[in-house]
Formats: sequence, C-alpha cells, structure tokens
Amino acid sequence: MTSYWSLLVAIGACTVEARVQPLTVQIHVDLSKPIATVAEQYVGFNVDAASLYEETTPNGRLNFQSPDLLSLARRLAGAGPGRTTLRIGGSSADDLGWGSNATGQRINVEPSYWDSILEFVRSADLELVWDLNAMKMRVASGGWNASQAEALLRHVS
Repeated sequence: MTSYWSLLVAIGACTVEARVQPLTVQIHVDLSKPIATVAEQYVGFNVDAASLYEETTPNGRLNFQSPDLLSLARRLAGAGPGRTTLRIGGSSADDLGWGSNATGQRINVEPSYWDSILEFVRSADLELVWDLNAMKMRVASGGWNASQAEALLRHVS
C-alpha cells in the first residue's frame, strides 16, 4: 500500500470595522503514520485527453509510438511496487469520439490510434483507465447515444 498524508487548515473569514490584531496560528502535522492508504493499483499518472487533439502541437497529437515517451512511461511504471495505471481522460474527455465518423466531438480516436495506445500500454507494462464521459453523446431527449461506446468496445473485444 502507498501512504499519503493530508493537511487541512481552515481559517474563518470575518468583517472588522476597527483595528485588527495579528492572528497567530500553530499547526502540528503528525507524519508518524498515514491517515489513509491508497491501493497499489490506483498509483499512476495521467495523460490529459486534450493531448489527443489533432492540433495539439505543430506535429499533431501525442505520439504513443515515440521512443522517448515509451522510455519515460517505463521509468514511471517501475517506480512503484505494483503495476502502475495510466489514466487518459480529464475534462477534455467530454470531447472524445470513437472512429473517423464521430460526430460532435473534437477528438476522434480512430482504431489505428487506439491500437497504438494499447501497444504503448503493453510495452510500458501499464494498466489503462480510459475516461468515457459521453457528455456530448446525448440525444435530443437527454438520453445517451451509446453507439460510439459500443463500437469502441467491439473493437477492443
């Protein structure tokens, strides 16, 4: 298990019309034991979905076939005691669409690009967590249009 410590300091706000005396605060942090633990499978790093936009850099979107990126990922993967998780997501995950015919999304992940991501994950010995927010996959009634998610899952299987 990986340990982490949390520090929470709350200072209330007040309105004063007269002179304000300086406030002295003493903080004691007990680092002798963790207040919580995180399971090893949740230790990892994130690639924001925004880096998958075609126009992210002059050279295009994030290249998962880059030897330098793979080398970095392998070093990060070996930093912990268990398998490390790569999460691809974030707020831009709302813009993710599957396939070249994805409509309404600004980030289209074609099967060949998806396969390069999976090969990267395998080569770096990572676990993959993929955000599927689907906020822009709604139909007029507010329901979810699952067609793109279903096509992605068919490709994965």
